[in-house]
Amino acid sequence: MSEALARKYWPGEDPIGKSIRIRGQSIEIIGVSGDTRGVLLQKPAPILYRPWRAEPDRAQQVDLRTSEDPLALVRAVNEVVRDLGGVVAQVNRGQQFIEDATWQQKQSARILSAFAGFALALAVVGLYGVISLAVGRRTREIGIRMAIGAQGSDVAGLVLRESVGPVVAGVALGLAAALGMSRFLANMLYEVAPLDPAVLVLVTTTALAATTLACLLPLRRALRVDPLVAMRCE
Repeated sequence: MSEALARKYWPGEDPIGKSIRIRGQSIEIIGVSGDTRGVLLQKPAPILYRPWRAEPDRAQQVDLRTSEDPLALVRAVNEVVRDLGGVVAQVNRGQQFIEDATWQQKQSARILSAFAGFALALAVVGLYGVISLAVGRRTREIGIRMAIGAQGSDVAGLVLRESVGPVVAGVALGLAAALGMSRFLANMLYEVAPLDPAVLVLVTTTALAATTLACLLPLRRALRVDPLVAMRCE
């Protein structure tokens, strides 16, 4: 029997040598095997393994591990099964089983990735547009500061601090939310960490880069304008 079945009937005990009744028949347990997953994202199902000859009329699935191309051994497997009185109905490679079992999860992951990428692009474009417009409207203010003796580096630092600060705070809140959601996402993933440092770094860098670029381009134009002209700008 599998470990899941052993835990169900004899938790914390050694089931070898004990018996289990199925359909009125007493079956002795002679070994315990590791759990296997029939479907991803689901707990391993309890399984009872019986000798093939105990139910020769039922369809059986035989798994073979080979060091060469499995399809090259189809004829030999057919001969062995025929000698046992059976017939091979279908032959599939293990990779095909894996692809069939994970197809739905892969499609869902692709769709979610596409939407996530679109959302990131939309956020970056919106962030760039809002900050660029806000900095552009400060042309008159920048002209006044330059007219009374402010240095370009001082003005640039002020604008960057006032523009990047809220974005940094928003990114920090987003990272905190991602950490909080990691436990929920862990239940939806299989052998994948819910937090990917590379993705977090990419999103943070992209947001900060878009913010800095949105500040520098209109700020650069404003600093090049004559202070008297900038003061008349609406």
